[in-house]
Amino acid sequence: MSWLEVTGGQTIGGVRIVLGPKAGRLVWWVLESETHQPVLGPRMVLYPVGRPRDYIAPGLGPGFDYVLVPSAKPVMLRVSAHGYQTWYYGSDGTLAHAMPLRISE
Repeated sequence: MSWLEVTGGQTIGGVRIVLGPKAGRLVWWVLESETHQPVLGPRMVLYPVGRPRDYIAPGLGPGFDYVLVPSAKPVMLRVSAHGYQTWYYGSDGTLAHAMPLRISE
């Protein structure tokens, strides 16, 4: 990787900057429903609608975390932890009623 430093009033040629798609920031907390204490070792999985094998699984620690999600693409969201039922984003947390999640930038 090379670094390029540009200061005020300076012009540099031959540089191409490519930005990825706009993304929204999904921030989450995984809490136990009865005690409202953080769940240890949860696993979050985001995947494109209809393609559960093409997933990202950001690491989760106690407390909260976040991940950038392309805003133009709806994704499915699944959270699991040892000793708990798997939860899906949707009306009641079940796979049968899982719904796509669209993040806005």
